[in-house]
Amino acid sequence: MRGAILAAIIALAGCTNAVQQTSAPQPGRGWSGYASTDAEYQQAAHDADEWCRETYKTGARYVSRRHDTAGEVVIFGCEN
Repeated sequence: MRGAILAAIIALAGCTNAVQQTSAPQPGRGWSGYASTDAEYQQAAHDADEWCRETYKTGARYVSRRHDTAGEVVIFGCEN
């Protein structure tokens, strides 16, 4: 019985590690923010670029824009 419990604990620990590894940011990931006006878009572009430079040592580029219930969402990707 103890062997089965120990095996289950080890298996769960392995699953937890796998989840942590797959949820870690990878280079090329994006940044998004709300921007309904040009000033908000410029601020979002600045924030995305700053985040990409701090996180990946590279700049950001515009990817797309979509409408959400809270407003316009702009999406930027970190350059590779």
